This record gives sequence, structure tokens and C-alpha cells, in this order.
Amino acid sequence: MSELSKTPGTVVRDAMEEKGWSQSDLAYALGSTTAAINQILSDKRGISHNMARALGVALGKPPEMFAKIQAEWDVRNAEAPDDGVAARARILTQSPSDKGTRG
Repeated sequence: MSELSKTPGTVVRDAMEEKGWSQSDLAYALGSTTAAINQILSDKRGISHNMARALGVALGKPPEMFAKIQAEWDVRNAEAPDDGVAARARILTQSPSDKGTRG
């Protein structure tokens, strides 16, 4: 699986498997619930910065790894901006002297 196709849940699951841990094991280590861990593993709940730090401690991985994969996932799955953003940016690029007259 390429890095871009990995989801935050997949990254956590891979780290758990390296330790031989179940969802219950990770929930216990984090002081969390199995339901909460299941939501992360199924990508129904994002990894907050606090959770990234806790996962880092529990799984022996850099917390930045968990935060980064979540941020990349969020950007890849975000809605595209409306077409007006690009159109307005082109207008500003073509006539920079009019910048103060808009908005």
C-alpha cells in the first residue's frame, strides 16, 4: 500500500500489529474505550493532536507521524473550493493595481 493510500486508521492498525496488540490492548494503554479505538481504526474519528501524542507514547512512534497522516488525509478528503476562488485569483493576478478596490 502506497503512503498516499494509507489512512490514519491503517497507520494506527499497522503500529498496533507491530506490537501484537488488539484494539482492547490499545484502549487499555490509552485509558480509552474500545469503541473509540474502533472509530479511529475505521476512519470514522480523526486523530487529534492530543491523541497523536498519546498514540506516540503508547505505540513507540513519533506523534508527528500520526498528526501528519491525519492532516494529509483531511486535505485529500476536503471539499474542493468553489470555482470562484480560482477565477477571483486570476483577476487579481491580471490586474494587481486594482487590489484595493475589491472587498
